Amino acid sequence: MPRRLPVARPLLAVLLAAALSPAAGCATGGGAAPRPRPPAPSVPPGPGSPAAAAPSPPALGPDQARDALVTADDLGEPWEPTTGAATWRDGLLKGTAENPDCRRLLDVLYTEELFGPEPPRAAAALDDPVDGGQLHHRIVSGAPADLDRALAWLAGLPETCGRFRATTAHGGALDVRVAALRLPGAGDARQGVRVTVGDDSTVLTVDLAGARVGGDALGLTHGALGPVDGDTTWTAVGTGADRLARARRHGHTSI
Repeated sequence: MPRRLPVARPLLAVLLAAALSPAAGCATGGGAAPRPRPPAPSVPPGPGSPAAAAPSPPALGPDQARDALVTADDLGEPWEPTTGAATWRDGLLKGTAENPDCRRLLDVLYTEELFGPEPPRAAAALDDPVDGGQLHHRIVSGAPADLDRALAWLAGLPETCGRFRATTAHGGALDVRVAALRLPGAGDARQGVRVTVGDDSTVLTVDLAGARVGGDALGLTHGALGPVDGDTTWTAVGTGADRLARARRHGHTSI
């Protein structure tokens, strides 16, 4: 019987090392399959990166904005295009108050800048010569969040400024009351208040309302000495919001 020769120690060490190598268990054909590299972690864009910048809201072009305005025909007789600013504006709306929200309300009633000082895309003014009423309608554009903040401020006024004293530019005292105003479910968001401003002899009533449709909004004031017709305010807000939505569907244009 032939004698078994011992395996040389250096060769045995090489074979054991090959058997214990992790790559040996993955060998296919001529070599080991490469391990897949883990995907790089996704990094959110920084504040200054283009992806993080919020897109500017599209603006209505002048033709579309004018098409969204209410007209005297929408309101019916006796409404007609205005002949000038109502005389009660300076006497009863140009005042101030201690509470910042109430002071801002008086400023908005006078300037009609519910959504800020940016010039409107379009504006219209109508008169009721029978009752001495006046209705102003403005179309503005902006970021929806900014427009909604103005509407939220308006919604809180019956609580923050339900009744307060105001002072006119000539030092007279005015009693001001603010109540919530019911509006049609028009647009994406809407709010309104009814404000009465009076002294010892005169009482002015003004409906102040706003409605947002996407990145555009309408602001509306409807005032008169004595009571105002709530149906007119309702019609103006509903018609204005519907017209604004239709104008947006026809496309936006930067100006």
